[in-house]
Amino acid sequence: MPLRWGPADSDAIVQQHGDWLCLADDETIEFAAKTRRDLLIFTDRRAIVTDTQGVVRKKTEYRSIPYRSISRWSVESKKGLFDGADLKLWLSSQTEPFLSVELQRDSSAKDIMAMFSRCIL
Repeated sequence: MPLRWGPADSDAIVQQHGDWLCLADDETIEFAAKTRRDLLIFTDRRAIVTDTQGVVRKKTEYRSIPYRSISRWSVESKKGLFDGADLKLWLSSQTEPFLSVELQRDSSAKDIMAMFSRCIL
């Protein structure tokens, strides 16, 4: 089951993780989401996924995936008690999704799909 991700403040993320994100001078964050420990960031050029490990969060892996490496994506909307959407991304070299997240709001998935249409297609 995918983790449930909620919206995150881009400015706070840059303040806390800025050096590790290694954003280019004119690169902008288009969308950011978080769980209790991990981050999902979409810029105008790539996806950045963090994986924080350990009880006291001493170790964080930052994965940077350029959009040219993403071969396809899917979004499955959910209606009812817990509105939201499941988002899956595939790399061109893989048959299984490299990322599967459950977004808390359906509108977030729509915004991400529109951004993919601008940045990937």
